[in-house]
Amino acid sequence: MTEAQEQYRHWLAQSQSQPSNAVAWFNLGWWSTKVGLFAASLKAYEQALAFGIESPEEAMSNMASVYSERLGQIEPAMQWLDRALLQNPQYYPAIFNRAHIAEQMGDRETACRYFEQAAGLAPGDAYPIARWVEANLTLPEASPAVQSLRRFAKGKNPDALMALARYEEQGEQYDAAWDALIAANTIDQKAYPSWQALPVQSKIDQPVDRGAPPAVNNGGRHGGNNSRRDCAALTAANSRVYSWFVPHWFDITGADTGCPSGFCPVG
Repeated sequence: MTEAQEQYRHWLAQSQSQPSNAVAWFNLGWWSTKVGLFAASLKAYEQALAFGIESPEEAMSNMASVYSERLGQIEPAMQWLDRALLQNPQYYPAIFNRAHIAEQMGDRETACRYFEQAAGLAPGDAYPIARWVEANLTLPEASPAVQSLRRFAKGKNPDALMALARYEEQGEQYDAAWDALIAANTIDQKAYPSWQALPVQSKIDQPVDRGAPPAVNNGGRHGGNNSRRDCAALTAANSRVYSWFVPHWFDITGADTGCPSGFCPVG
């Protein structure tokens, strides 16, 4: 039996023995996704919300991820993200994923607005800046987004370098585009040697699991199997995987991706 299966059974039993325990339902939702029970995951998150889970925007964002990433249902995904933002307008995972969906749907104006907001919430992170510029490669050189992108690229950030390569190519600055691409690939080669499998994971979309053991934690604060909730840090081992919509975005569902896209189990 895998660890995910063990955790799923544990939280299934907890939710049955403590049917009003919102954290147990939340963690059951998280681990249901991990074992591929997506419909059951949604029902568990709904129960967590019904029983008054703290910081409900986390459960809502996780549900959005299940709908979009696992079930391919975009409308309910957007609705749950919008509900999450009503609960907490500054909730980064919901903002970032809302931008991602808008970009995938061809609504670049909305995508840029949300990516800009995400960048403001994470000023030290190059990724939302990179996505902002890629969503609108016609931004003027003097724009704050492009200037921020160049600062990150100068600091050898591979996400920024990849986005800069696309921006330079759009502006027909092919030598500069090539230089940025080579620099990004050089950094990636050092981070991921040829013998090492490149992780298929992006930093946008991971649910909050509130009961995972420490071994599953990719940056969050969760502990063992006690009923305590946790938010994990953003995880993105390979942010050059830009096809979030399916299969990856800010993977809030956490299905076989370690820690979920904006969250981790409560433990």
